[in-house]
Amino acid sequence: VLKTMPPSASLPDQPNLLQMDRLGQLTYFNLRYYRPLVRFESRVPADAVVAVYFQPNTFEYPLFGRYLTRRIISINSFRHGLLPIPPEAEYLLYARGYPCARYDDIGLGADWFLRILDEDNRTCEGE
Repeated sequence: VLKTMPPSASLPDQPNLLQMDRLGQLTYFNLRYYRPLVRFESRVPADAVVAVYFQPNTFEYPLFGRYLTRRIISINSFRHGLLPIPPEAEYLLYARGYPCARYDDIGLGADWFLRILDEDNRTCEGE
C-alpha cells in the first residue's frame, strides 16, 4: 500500500489516506461521492438486493458493502439498454439521467438517487 500510494496522500493540505475510513479510501480520487455513499450505507441494509442504473464505467465496488454482502444488479445494459427492475430487488440506486425518476426518490447527493421499491414504483410512469 505505501509503495503505491499517491504522493498527495502525505501532503499537509490533503487528508491522510491511512487515517480515512473505508469509503474515504475508496473515493479518495473522487470525494464528491463520499457523502452519497455514506448515505447509501446508512439507508440500505448490508444484505439487500439493489438494482443499479449508472452510466458505463461507474465504480460500483463500494456498493457491495463492507463485507461484500449486498447483491448489486445492473439495469443499464451495454447491449440492451434499460432493463426492467428485477422482482427480487428491494432498492433502486440511480444516477441523473435515469429515464424513470420519480418526485419521491431520495436524493443522496452528487447525482445519485435512491428508491425503496414496492409494487407500485418498479416501472416507468406511463408504461
